[in-house]
Amino acid sequence: MVVKTDICSFSEYKIYPGRGQRYFAKDGRGFFFLTKKAKSLSFRKVKAQKITWTVARRRLFKKVKSTDISLRKKKKAVVTQRAIVGISLEELNKRKNQDAQVKKAEAEKYLRDYKQKKQQVIDKKRADRKLQGKDTKIAKKQDAKKVKNPKQAKKQ
Repeated sequence: MVVKTDICSFSEYKIYPGRGQRYFAKDGRGFFFLTKKAKSLSFRKVKAQKITWTVARRRLFKKVKSTDISLRKKKKAVVTQRAIVGISLEELNKRKNQDAQVKKAEAEKYLRDYKQKKQQVIDKKRADRKLQGKDTKIAKKQDAKKVKNPKQAKKQ
């Protein structure tokens, strides 16, 4: 037969049927005290950890093993690998298992390609400017070559 027990709100001892005293505060909170001593200490707002005979004090000094924590089951996150958009799962695994040198060489290759593309865009823009005659540096140099003497330029 299982006996229903409660726990004292102050001392945290088990309270068996027929023992203890229930107290309900004005705000609706319910307390269950084992003894009058526990009730009076609680009303005086004495910390249970400072009273030597309470379970809280024993727990503080690691005299009592807390079984609540060991009973709880921890949820383990299930790790699954999924493909990313644009890359298949096999390709991801292949990349993970590559050597450091291979990864470094591949990164350098991509960097080189990126720099080349960037340089091509810049070269293309420069070529367009030259065709349109909008390259200011070249235009200034050509003007400087044409007009050697500033006095002659004013007369014209």
